[in-house]
Amino acid sequence: MARYFFHLSGGFPIEDDEGEDFPSRDEAIAAAQRSARELALHREPAQLHGLALRVTDEAGEEIANIQLAPYRNALTS
Repeated sequence: MARYFFHLSGGFPIEDDEGEDFPSRDEAIAAAQRSARELALHREPAQLHGLALRVTDEAGEEIANIQLAPYRNALTS
């Protein structure tokens, strides 16, 4: 298993210094997408402007950058 980190960027950035183990890169990205949906659900649309969930691997390479606003838009339509 490899360790992946989920960083919230924009507004007040939050760096994930613990990470989480996943069997594959695709599973880490899927978990990030679920988290993005959850984060978007609990914020007003205006609060989501510029917010993104960045996924990095153990080497610090970004493997995904998921904007939160589209998830909120999908929930309200």
